[in-house]
Amino acid sequence: MRRGFTLIELLVVLVILGVATAVAVPAFTSRVGIAADSRAMQIRAALLVARQQALRTGQAVTATLDRDLEVRAAGASSPPASRVRIPFLPDGRATPTLLVIHDASRSWRIRVDAWTGEVDVDAL
Repeated sequence: MRRGFTLIELLVVLVILGVATAVAVPAFTSRVGIAADSRAMQIRAALLVARQQALRTGQAVTATLDRDLEVRAAGASSPPASRVRIPFLPDGRATPTLLVIHDASRSWRIRVDAWTGEVDVDAL
């Protein structure tokens, strides 16, 4: 009775592992990219909510992003210099802002238009 594996059996196992890796790696990196895309869209949505609140209430509303790009509630205490404050005026206009978010493999540009207050997100 012989023990061990033949060369053919080892090659078949290596091919199966290679195919599994070829399928799994792009799926994993795609999920990382989707999470970062989602983060950029969350920031965009929060900025649009601040703009809508300014239009609805007729008062200036400031959206604040901390260094981790977490959106803080409007009207919070004075933020430190490491935070980005984006004020929206009662007519919907805003301070022109350009944010660039970097991920391990991708970057996004979030732009707030001064005249319209519209928020655009572009993958770079």
